[in-house]
Amino acid sequence: MSITTLPNDILIEVLACFQADTTTLRSLALVSHRPSALAPTFLLRHVETRSLENVELLERSFQENTDLMRHLRSCSTRASSKEGKPLDLILKDLARFPNF
Repeated sequence: MSITTLPNDILIEVLACFQADTTTLRSLALVSHRPSALAPTFLLRHVETRSLENVELLERSFQENTDLMRHLRSCSTRASSKEGKPLDLILKDLARFPNF
């Protein structure tokens, strides 16, 4: 039996085992459409951004696919507003999303 033929409940348990190891979880998500569809549940539970560019990319991702927001439980940033759009404006924009 391959990972692509596992029932969803077992596949979710497998993915949950890797929720702290995002590198492996991302790799599993690339295996097929089924793990890819379930991986955001774990990959987006807690998002940490380390640059203003990443905050802007996160904002764009949530605007383009609002369904991703349902997975988010917490978000933290260590970005500074050195260039581009000021960080406080980006965070204000992100505050529009219900789980942020």
